[in-house]
Amino acid sequence: MKGWVGWLLLVLSLLVAIGGYRNQRVELETEELSRTVVCELGEPCTVQAERPGTIRTDVLRRRYEWVTSLGPVTVTCRPRFVFVGHWQCVPVRGPMGD
Repeated sequence: MKGWVGWLLLVLSLLVAIGGYRNQRVELETEELSRTVVCELGEPCTVQAERPGTIRTDVLRRRYEWVTSLGPVTVTCRPRFVFVGHWQCVPVRGPMGD
């Protein structure tokens, strides 16, 4: 019985590691998704660059800082569930904080 528990923990650890690795990669899909929501702040704005000025990723989210006519806007994208699901992005006015 102890052997199965060890193997189960190993498999779960590998799944979490793979999920975290996939989340922290910079992908064009989420960058484009962030570009589509960057001006959904309630005021009309235009994106002033083709690519975000700053991109930061970690195992739980991807953050993009876009330059707009309203100033810098930070878009945070997360998967619907921790490691799986469609990405959802939320814009916040202001530069990216640490």
